[in-house]
Amino acid sequence: MSDGCGQAASGKIVTGVGRSLWSGAFLTLFCINVCLFGSMNMLLATMPIHFQDHGMSEGMIGFIFGAFYASSISSRLLTGRLAGRLGELGLLKAAVLTAALGNGLMLSGDGFWVYLVTRFVNGAGIGTATTLMISLASKIIPPARLAEGLGRLALGASLALAFGPFLGLKLAETCGFPMLLAATCLLLTLAFAAVTTRSSSDFPSLPDTVRVPDKGPPPEGRRLPERELVLPALLVLLLGGACCGIFTYLVLYLDELRIRGAASFFFIATMGIVITRLMGGRIHDRLGHMFVIVPSSLLLMGSLLILLAFPGPVAANVAAACYGLGMGALFPSLQAITITYAPPAKRTLAAALFLNGYDVGYALNTVAMGCLAELFHTYRIVYAATPVFMVAVLLVYCLNPVFDNGRRSGTTGGVWGEDSAKRDERTEDERRKRPPEDGVEEKRKLRKNLEDTQMVAAKIDESFIDERSRGTLLSGADAEHAMPCMSKTIARADLRRDTAWEGGSEISRDFFSLMWEPSAKG
Repeated sequence: MSDGCGQAASGKIVTGVGRSLWSGAFLTLFCINVCLFGSMNMLLATMPIHFQDHGMSEGMIGFIFGAFYASSISSRLLTGRLAGRLGELGLLKAAVLTAALGNGLMLSGDGFWVYLVTRFVNGAGIGTATTLMISLASKIIPPARLAEGLGRLALGASLALAFGPFLGLKLAETCGFPMLLAATCLLLTLAFAAVTTRSSSDFPSLPDTVRVPDKGPPPEGRRLPERELVLPALLVLLLGGACCGIFTYLVLYLDELRIRGAASFFFIATMGIVITRLMGGRIHDRLGHMFVIVPSSLLLMGSLLILLAFPGPVAANVAAACYGLGMGALFPSLQAITITYAPPAKRTLAAALFLNGYDVGYALNTVAMGCLAELFHTYRIVYAATPVFMVAVLLVYCLNPVFDNGRRSGTTGGVWGEDSAKRDERTEDERRKRPPEDGVEEKRKLRKNLEDTQMVAAKIDESFIDERSRGTLLSGADAEHAMPCMSKTIARADLRRDTAWEGGSEISRDFFSLMWEPSAKG
């Protein structure tokens, strides 16, 4: 049970601090992530071949794949609203079942409309589920290890991307496409079974209390500016635009150059992604996201320029290593920024904007680069144009004051609780080294008075029932009224402590005026 101020019944704020990273709930989310992306990537390389064998033209195949992305993008925008009604865990169960239903219905028949509808249903389930995974994971990952935790969660998707297409092709060749569909349905069934083992208590709600950033206390009633929610999505939109050159046109570019090495390129890149997703999050959490985003962006830009300037098998492998090392660290770091800068009530929306930003950037730039390649009659133009997107990523990040907090060592940025965990770990000696500021000591004393008042109020609250049974404190309606008054007092104390640092005497006056209000009326 928690009250309206985001406090547990014991009066403690649930933030996930102190939980181990590989908890049972996190391991469950990791396994669900592997199953979701495994089912998606196993079909990635085999579906075009299957559709062609059943008489689908290139345009029809494009529409079928477009239905998947259209439904996944649109469903993410509705995820936050649906999660408020069904609960995040309940909606995750429904999303996994929807994805399984989409794959299962593909076994019911052939034809363009059957494939179009089934891929649309599958996309809605996958899009909703992947959004909820980020939101749920942010509740159980310790705030000081958010980037590391999201990186390890994304590691499941990387493993699925590395082995999913290979396993899908082998299974389709040996057992046929229907058996492949049955295997993906089995994976999604396992994901649903994993979801059912967890309850909402495993993913405690985060407090909506506004924390005080390093720049000073926020104004009372402050809401998150839209740019702090949209800017991370803009960064990942630009990132998706840069990555389209690698995923969509690399094979065609190497074929144009008569170079064989696409398979080794993707293998080296995947290994680089796996390595940096284990390491990049720690750098982000301990040093700040600047130490991840700037080097990773330069590595990604370098991989595109190497493919442009030094066409050859050796250069392609070097570019693959640069791409894997850069992408593996950059993607979860941007995810962590997205979650950090979003308040708990908007984290599902922030995750949806993040994933949609990447997909939209990837899709739009794929079309744009295809038109450029057709205009110039070479795919070389793709690798001359896409580095511009990485330059834009660096400019948006470095020149925007929203990201100032995370450019310093030891801060993750944001104003919604993550920096407070870092500040609370500072020792009293480190605080004394700061230059004196007007009114700082007075504010600290007032804050200490508030904490003492809250502790006393909590002890009184715990003793109310015993005292009432003895008839030594209050009786009748006064006792019934005093209990909720105590909860209101503690909530007010916590709110003032985190925002205005009001004095402890005012909290005491509030408590006694509320507690004796019935007697005063009598």
